[in-house]
Amino acid sequence: MNHYNSEEEKKAQRMLIVNITISFIIQIVLLLVYYFGEKLTLLAFPMLLGILITGNALVQSIQAYRRH
Repeated sequence: MNHYNSEEEKKAQRMLIVNITISFIIQIVLLLVYYFGEKLTLLAFPMLLGILITGNALVQSIQAYRRH
């Protein structure tokens, strides 16, 4: 079996948190551009749901990182 040591696991968790954070920021910027720049209010609600889900994943990942 291939076991991760704790340092490699923490490194992978940090990378996951960074990736989710980048995704979260991009989603917020796109929502602002769609809503204020392009006036595409129809896309705002699904994007808000995506932002909420991504934000939840980010919070859960940070909490899991701090527990270990």
